[in-house]
Amino acid sequence: MAGSGLASVVTAGMATAREVSPWETSVGDEISDLARSGTVAYGATVSGTLFGVDASSGTRSAVADGGEGSQYTAVAAGKESVAAGTEDGTLHCYTRSLSTRWKLPLAGRVAGVTVADGTILATAGDTLYALGPDAETLWKKQLNTDEGLSTPAVGDGTVYVQEGLSSDVVGLVYAFDLQSGSKLWDTNGPTASQDDYGFKRGFVQLSPDGSRLIARASKHQQFGDFNDGIAVVDTETGVMQWRTQAAKPFGATAVSNEAVFTDDGGLTAYALTDGSELWRLGENADAVTYADGTVYYKHVISSRYGDKYRVRAIDSTNRTVQWETSVREDHEDSIATVTPERYVLASGNRVVGYRRTGVSTTSSRTASAGTGTDETGPSGGTTSVGAVSDEGTTRETSGTADRDPTTSAAGTDRRVFLHPSGGFLTGRITGDSAFGAVIAIFSVLSLLSTWIIYFNKE
Repeated sequence: MAGSGLASVVTAGMATAREVSPWETSVGDEISDLARSGTVAYGATVSGTLFGVDASSGTRSAVADGGEGSQYTAVAAGKESVAAGTEDGTLHCYTRSLSTRWKLPLAGRVAGVTVADGTILATAGDTLYALGPDAETLWKKQLNTDEGLSTPAVGDGTVYVQEGLSSDVVGLVYAFDLQSGSKLWDTNGPTASQDDYGFKRGFVQLSPDGSRLIARASKHQQFGDFNDGIAVVDTETGVMQWRTQAAKPFGATAVSNEAVFTDDGGLTAYALTDGSELWRLGENADAVTYADGTVYYKHVISSRYGDKYRVRAIDSTNRTVQWETSVREDHEDSIATVTPERYVLASGNRVVGYRRTGVSTTSSRTASAGTGTDETGPSGGTTSVGAVSDEGTTRETSGTADRDPTTSAAGTDRRVFLHPSGGFLTGRITGDSAFGAVIAIFSVLSLLSTWIIYFNKE
């Protein structure tokens, strides 16, 4: 696909970390999945704990224990219930306050769950289940695959699921009627694949208007080579609109009614209609989500002082940065969801909620690929702009993250004043504040006094 060559990020009216008002809560163990219903984010941990967090305040609203030996693999939330599947093939159903309703053994590891219109859709082994609120089986479909199925996607009375295959062939994407289970169509999807642990990776998601289905899969080949694919299908006819492959694995994928957003060697927007490249940023992107014209993601800034992580919200069309802030990071991979008020990021054993709309400032600036420079921006905040390097990573050029220790917080040079005795004092000789000026004057006077004492001894 032809690239647009656009690799700059424009910041205008950008909000600071204080203004996006993040909250943070720890849940004790690594989070395996995250979902939301209304203003509550629900998450599952690998140790068998299910939790709910009020996305407005970060207050833990409920906790449930899946039982000894349980390892949650998937969670979904609806208006009336929360469903979670486990590694041992058990599907749990809870109330929204996480009181147990029922649990049901399924045919293998639960790969994904979805709750829609009171129906719980679950994939386990090679079977797609549709279950009622009292655990009754409404219908189920056994599909021809040995490598599992994706998490179901549901829209406009239709259930979509993608199969995984063990060989380098095209996997099928299916559409079923939600009420009856009747197959509406099937079509070729992207290349199915296998990851390091032997599980197939397949993902399906709908555009907000439900007109397009995005299917994504990756094949982890021998010797660590990757081959990833995205396919976009018309949901009414089942006709594939376009498909693309990548030499490196795609990152998390989000979709609007106009574009698909994914990390394809850098955050990239592809036109939903034909797959043409709309824009590309030379920075990695994890936990990518989309809502109301904004793309949210986490990215790493690499420097000689170590990696730093930031969360950023940009306009999906013109890439204007609405806000960004640093994030304390101990896990590289993250998952995220969006509530009406918050971008909720789960990383390791932590959940952080960022207010989606920050209080805008009056300044703007641009960072261009490979320049390592930035224009004027808000002072005193924690916002920054990363200039894109040739390697596709970003390096910090302003803000409060680590920088060259000979550079001050405002970008002014620091100088080391050496005494004849070998001691030293430092000061900002360009004096970005009154304090800096005082330190500079004191350093000069200190040097003069040292020289006077030295020459008197002589």
